[in-house]
Amino acid sequence: MTPAPIESRFRVTVFLPLRNKPEYYKTLNWLINRLNREYLGLTASIHQPLPVFRGFYFSPELRKAIADRVVLLISDAEMKQGYDVEELEAHLRKTKGLLHKRLPNEEEFWIGYHPITRIIKPTKAEAILPAPARTLQRNAGPKSA
Repeated sequence: MTPAPIESRFRVTVFLPLRNKPEYYKTLNWLINRLNREYLGLTASIHQPLPVFRGFYFSPELRKAIADRVVLLISDAEMKQGYDVEELEAHLRKTKGLLHKRLPNEEEFWIGYHPITRIIKPTKAEAILPAPARTLQRNAGPKSA
């Protein structure tokens, strides 16, 4: 059977701290537009009221874990044959620098990337395969020998 077509991408993830101040919402909108324009779409953890996630990061400055509220922005960049990873890293460093200019009181912005493989669509043969059979055993206790 021929495997489903796939495509390779880089997944970019940004953890953007969010405070209840206008400059943070403006920066969020700016970053959404930038990532959506530069890459292949965007997924953002946006829900009212913002932000959606609460996490912790270690502050080298304060030498302790700090509670934080963040929005996750996830975007995919094309990975073509001979793609220059240094170009992607330079763009992400520039984005991080712009975030520090827009929100100078923030100690850190987390931006990362990693390669991913996406299955584009199943082949016709894969599309008609039945789902794997699953056997459920209710109240099955330990088996005795």
